[in-house]
Amino acid sequence: MCRAIHISNFHLVRQPGQLLFVNLDPTTYVDVAQAEYEIGFMVKRMEELGVDPQEFVCEVIEEKSQDDRVFADIIECFKSFGIKVAVDDFGVRFSDRNRIERLCPRYRQVRRFLVQVDAQDTARQATIGAYDKWL
Repeated sequence: MCRAIHISNFHLVRQPGQLLFVNLDPTTYVDVAQAEYEIGFMVKRMEELGVDPQEFVCEVIEEKSQDDRVFADIIECFKSFGIKVAVDDFGVRFSDRNRIERLCPRYRQVRRFLVQVDAQDTARQATIGAYDKWL
């Protein structure tokens, strides 16, 4: 329901090149068939409004999924409809390297505290440099 409202509002105010980012809680999706139905319904609503699924980004929040393999299959379902995926708050809770590798998101949001570095903190600078190359 909330996604339908966001999509409707986006339809009314979007500008060329804008994307709609909507949070996705991994704890709410546990069944691939149910997810396929819901995603298909959402895409149908997008089409009715003239919103391209490629303008939509599901932003996976940092909560734990109930089954990582099932959740990865659900994310593939989003992608199969042309919906982009983002991982929110990398470095917080379950938004870690394993999730990035498993979901292969188009976007990765990094928490500010991970990249704020004191000029004298060479160890932290090296760690951030390593993450920068990996992300």
